[in-house]
Amino acid sequence: MRKFPLSAATATLAVLVLALSCSKPQAVPGVRWHSNLNAALDSAAVRNKLVLVEFMAEWCPSCRAMDDSTFNQPGVTSRIAAFIPVRVDVDSQKAVADQYGATARKYGGIGIPNFLFLDPAGKPLAHRVGFLNSRDFSALMDSVLSLAPAAPAR
Repeated sequence: MRKFPLSAATATLAVLVLALSCSKPQAVPGVRWHSNLNAALDSAAVRNKLVLVEFMAEWCPSCRAMDDSTFNQPGVTSRIAAFIPVRVDVDSQKAVADQYGATARKYGGIGIPNFLFLDPAGKPLAHRVGFLNSRDFSALMDSVLSLAPAAPAR
């Protein structure tokens, strides 16, 4: 049997690929998610912006699919800029998810991912459950933006 020696560069590359594939998923490029809903609501009131809340979990396949195929699309990220985006992990922020009736089915809730749109005063405008592709999510955001009260004249 013939043996093929591994070069140092090949071995280093293999270790790097393995390390990257085992690391925790990183935040989606282009979407700067906030994690504190109360702070986001305070900011929304001051800035007169709508709030987009995504209820999700690290273990949720549909949530990961949203990161991989929806939240990384330029049309989606440009529309999200009209909102203050907040990501609520239903495992680590269970009280917040319970407060909005947006917990995972394993906790007796409606399921994840789910998306709650709030006006600057915190009043719900729309709530949608489940995976959405970039076209459908963009259409949902456009619909919510059309429902929002006009910003006061300055």
